[in-house]
Amino acid sequence: MCKCWSQWLLIAVIFVFSLMTLLTSTGCGIKGPLYLPDDEKAKQAEMKKAEKTVKKEAEKTEEQAKEK
Repeated sequence: MCKCWSQWLLIAVIFVFSLMTLLTSTGCGIKGPLYLPDDEKAKQAEMKKAEKTVKKEAEKTEEQAKEK
């Protein structure tokens, strides 16, 4: 039995939506689980950043003192 054009259209639409669903549900190539950083790790990162800033300011102060 030959299928009507509307049946072919329905099959095509279902195929396209299925393909789109598969492609969009795979993510953006990100591997591994998504997670929020631990509080401890975030605090350590902030401390390291603060230490670097303090060191830079101390170096600038020393350079200014040497110039005078």
